[in-house]
Amino acid sequence: MDAGIIVSGGDVMAEALNKATGLTFKVDVPTSYAATIEAMCASPEDTIGFIPALGYVIANNRCGSR
Repeated sequence: MDAGIIVSGGDVMAEALNKATGLTFKVDVPTSYAATIEAMCASPEDTIGFIPALGYVIANNRCGSR
């Protein structure tokens, strides 16, 4: 899928989450699953990711990402 489409949809979700929670969200599309896992492990307490099951398992094993 085109990264621009993902960012556009993510921006809509981020805006809705901002209105619902008062928190600020940044939408980012990493260039690989490895980059996604690294980002989630770098800041597991404030990162939301939509990744395949294997990526989740790796991130969970590596840094306890949930």
